[in-house]
Amino acid sequence: MTGGATPHGPKAHADALLAEVEAACARLATREDPAKPFSVLDLADLLQAPRARAYDVIRRLVATGRAEVAEAGHGATPGRWRLTQGPKPQRARKPATAAEQMWAAMRAMKSFSPTSLATHADVGEVEVTVEAARRYCRALLAAGYLRVVQRADRGHEAVYRLQQRSGLKAPVLRRVQAVIDANTGTTTVVGGAA
Repeated sequence: MTGGATPHGPKAHADALLAEVEAACARLATREDPAKPFSVLDLADLLQAPRARAYDVIRRLVATGRAEVAEAGHGATPGRWRLTQGPKPQRARKPATAAEQMWAAMRAMKSFSPTSLATHADVGEVEVTVEAARRYCRALLAAGYLRVVQRADRGHEAVYRLQQRSGLKAPVLRRVQAVIDANTGTTTVVGGAA
């Protein structure tokens, strides 16, 4: 070693790999045709590194969205990759709606009353009230998604069970009192204005 001690270990390996990934991107971008696919041998040559290290760099480039497979390898023929425009931007996840929160809770619970549904669904950024849970339960019952397992009586709410598990997307209650299921593409009108 020259110039003092060199750090070793997983962190040093990751830092060195990151530096090589940046160097690979820079060198590949300055080629005569940056969009031209490259092989592991091309990259090893550009980085003046062993082929195994070039594979590590390619794996990191693909994992971070900075490169993609241009030609899959077959047998003794190695694959080829090309640079992309950069990492694919992550779409910001909008806060869940009350319906999404209630649907997720319904799918997780064996049976529920509107009050227990509101309690279990009130975990996201959107508040889920007992009245909203009652409206949603009534609409889904009318649309055939729920069935009553215990009728309401003095002092006790009705208890429901989900009987139609159409998918992850929550059926949406609209002001026209229709239930829209994005999973099946069906719309069931259940009454007048909410």
